[in-house]
Amino acid sequence: QPLRQALLDQGEAEGRLKDIRWLLRVMFEPNYRLYRDQKHINYMKLHAAYITTHRPRGVLHPVDTDSPNCVAFRRAIELMGQRLFFLNESRLWWRLESVGEMFLSTFIQHSVRDQEPNKKEHPPLDELFEDSIEMMAAALSAIPMR
Repeated sequence: QPLRQALLDQGEAEGRLKDIRWLLRVMFEPNYRLYRDQKHINYMKLHAAYITTHRPRGVLHPVDTDSPNCVAFRRAIELMGQRLFFLNESRLWWRLESVGEMFLSTFIQHSVRDQEPNKKEHPPLDELFEDSIEMMAAALSAIPMR
Protein backbone atom coordinates (compact mmCIF):
# COMPACT_ATOMS: atom_id res chain seq x y z
CA GLN A 1 0.00 0.00 0.00
CA PRO A 2 2.69 2.61 0.80
CA LEU A 3 4.48 2.06 -2.53
CA ARG A 4 1.22 2.24 -4.49
CA GLN A 5 0.33 5.47 -2.71
CA ALA A 6 3.80 6.90 -3.37
CA LEU A 7 3.44 6.03 -7.07
CA LEU A 8 -0.01 7.67 -7.17
CA ASP A 9 1.43 10.79 -5.52
CA GLN A 10 4.35 10.83 -7.95
CA GLY A 11 1.99 10.33 -10.89
CA GLU A 12 -0.18 13.22 -9.73
CA ALA A 13 2.84 15.51 -9.28
CA GLU A 14 4.10 14.59 -12.77
CA GLY A 15 0.67 14.71 -14.45
CA ARG A 16 0.74 10.99 -15.30
CA LEU A 17 -2.53 9.78 -13.78
CA LYS A 18 -4.18 9.58 -17.22
CA ASP A 19 -1.38 7.36 -18.52
CA ILE A 20 -2.47 3.71 -18.65
CA ARG A 21 1.13 2.55 -18.30
CA TRP A 22 1.60 4.60 -15.12
CA LEU A 23 -1.62 3.26 -13.62
CA LEU A 24 -0.48 -0.28 -14.40
CA ARG A 25 2.79 0.53 -12.66
CA VAL A 26 0.83 1.64 -9.58
CA MET A 27 -1.08 -1.65 -9.62
CA PHE A 28 1.74 -4.09 -10.35
CA GLU A 29 5.11 -2.59 -9.39
CA PRO A 30 4.83 -3.58 -5.70
CA ASN A 31 4.37 -7.24 -6.70
CA TYR A 32 7.22 -6.96 -9.18
CA ARG A 33 9.58 -5.42 -6.60
CA LEU A 34 8.81 -8.21 -4.14
CA TYR A 35 9.96 -10.70 -6.77
CA ARG A 36 12.91 -8.64 -8.02
CA ASP A 37 14.29 -7.67 -4.64
CA GLN A 38 13.52 -10.77 -2.59
CA LYS A 39 13.06 -13.47 -5.25
CA HIS A 40 9.67 -14.03 -3.63
CA ILE A 41 7.58 -15.84 -6.28
CA ASN A 42 5.18 -17.59 -3.89
CA TYR A 43 2.95 -14.53 -3.54
CA MET A 44 2.62 -14.26 -7.32
CA LYS A 45 1.78 -17.96 -7.53
CA LEU A 46 -0.85 -17.55 -4.83
CA HIS A 47 -2.33 -14.49 -6.54
CA ALA A 48 -2.43 -16.31 -9.91
CA ALA A 49 -4.26 -19.23 -8.32
CA TYR A 50 -6.71 -16.81 -6.74
CA ILE A 51 -7.48 -15.08 -10.06
CA THR A 52 -7.98 -18.34 -11.95
CA THR A 53 -9.84 -20.41 -9.36
CA HIS A 54 -11.18 -18.48 -6.38
CA ARG A 55 -12.26 -15.12 -7.80
CA PRO A 56 -14.51 -16.74 -10.45
CA ARG A 57 -16.24 -18.57 -7.59
CA GLY A 58 -17.05 -15.30 -5.87
CA VAL A 59 -14.28 -15.18 -3.27
CA LEU A 60 -13.78 -11.45 -2.79
CA HIS A 61 -10.39 -9.76 -2.87
CA PRO A 62 -9.70 -6.89 -0.45
CA VAL A 63 -9.84 -4.55 -3.48
CA ASP A 64 -13.54 -5.50 -3.78
CA THR A 65 -14.27 -4.18 -0.30
CA ASP A 66 -13.42 -1.04 1.60
CA SER A 67 -10.23 -2.59 2.95
CA PRO A 68 -7.73 0.10 4.00
CA ASN A 69 -5.04 -2.13 2.47
CA CYS A 70 -6.32 -1.40 -1.04
CA VAL A 71 -7.14 2.32 -1.09
CA ALA A 72 -4.41 3.21 -3.59
CA PHE A 73 -5.12 0.10 -5.68
CA ARG A 74 -8.83 1.01 -5.88
CA ARG A 75 -7.92 4.58 -6.82
CA ALA A 76 -5.71 3.31 -9.66
CA ILE A 77 -8.57 1.11 -10.90
CA GLU A 78 -10.98 4.04 -10.71
CA LEU A 79 -8.58 6.19 -12.74
CA MET A 80 -8.08 3.32 -15.20
CA GLY A 81 -11.86 3.10 -15.66
CA GLN A 82 -12.00 6.84 -16.43
CA ARG A 83 -9.22 6.47 -18.97
CA LEU A 84 -10.85 3.40 -20.56
CA PHE A 85 -14.30 4.99 -20.62
CA PHE A 86 -15.25 2.99 -23.73
CA LEU A 87 -15.30 -0.23 -21.67
CA ASN A 88 -18.27 -1.09 -19.51
CA GLU A 89 -17.49 -2.03 -15.90
CA SER A 90 -17.65 -5.79 -16.41
CA ARG A 91 -15.36 -5.67 -19.45
CA LEU A 92 -12.91 -3.43 -17.58
CA TRP A 93 -12.74 -5.93 -14.71
CA TRP A 94 -12.43 -8.86 -17.12
CA ARG A 95 -9.49 -7.18 -18.82
CA LEU A 96 -7.85 -6.17 -15.55
CA GLU A 97 -8.01 -9.75 -14.33
CA SER A 98 -6.70 -11.03 -17.67
CA VAL A 99 -3.74 -8.66 -17.80
CA GLY A 100 -3.09 -9.34 -14.13
CA GLU A 101 -2.84 -13.03 -14.93
CA MET A 102 -0.53 -12.19 -17.87
CA PHE A 103 1.71 -10.21 -15.54
CA LEU A 104 1.82 -12.92 -12.90
CA SER A 105 2.46 -15.69 -15.44
CA THR A 106 5.34 -13.75 -16.96
CA PHE A 107 7.24 -13.68 -13.68
CA ILE A 108 6.24 -17.17 -12.60
CA GLN A 109 7.68 -18.44 -15.90
CA HIS A 110 10.77 -16.28 -15.36
CA SER A 111 11.35 -17.81 -11.93
CA VAL A 112 11.17 -21.33 -13.39
CA ARG A 113 13.36 -20.49 -16.36
CA ASP A 114 16.04 -19.25 -14.00
CA GLN A 115 16.35 -22.87 -12.90
CA GLU A 116 16.59 -24.40 -16.41
CA PRO A 117 19.81 -26.35 -17.00
CA ASN A 118 20.15 -24.92 -20.54
CA LYS A 119 18.86 -21.43 -19.85
CA LYS A 120 17.68 -19.51 -22.88
CA GLU A 121 18.70 -15.91 -22.80
CA HIS A 122 15.88 -13.69 -21.64
CA PRO A 123 15.77 -9.96 -21.04
CA PRO A 124 17.03 -8.42 -17.82
CA LEU A 125 14.35 -8.40 -15.14
CA ASP A 126 13.64 -4.65 -15.23
CA GLU A 127 13.33 -4.80 -19.01
CA LEU A 128 10.91 -7.71 -18.69
CA PHE A 129 8.81 -5.65 -16.27
CA GLU A 130 8.71 -2.68 -18.64
CA ASP A 131 7.78 -4.95 -21.55
CA SER A 132 5.00 -6.47 -19.44
CA ILE A 133 3.61 -3.00 -18.76
CA GLU A 134 3.61 -2.28 -22.51
CA MET A 135 1.82 -5.55 -23.34
CA MET A 136 -0.78 -5.01 -20.63
CA ALA A 137 -1.43 -1.42 -21.75
CA ALA A 138 -1.96 -2.59 -25.34
CA ALA A 139 -4.36 -5.32 -24.24
CA LEU A 140 -6.35 -3.02 -21.95
CA SER A 141 -6.73 -0.23 -24.47
CA ALA A 142 -7.85 -2.32 -27.43
CA ILE A 143 -11.20 -1.06 -28.72
CA PRO A 144 -13.91 -3.76 -28.36
CA MET A 145 -15.18 -5.16 -31.65
CA ARG A 146 -18.82 -5.40 -30.49
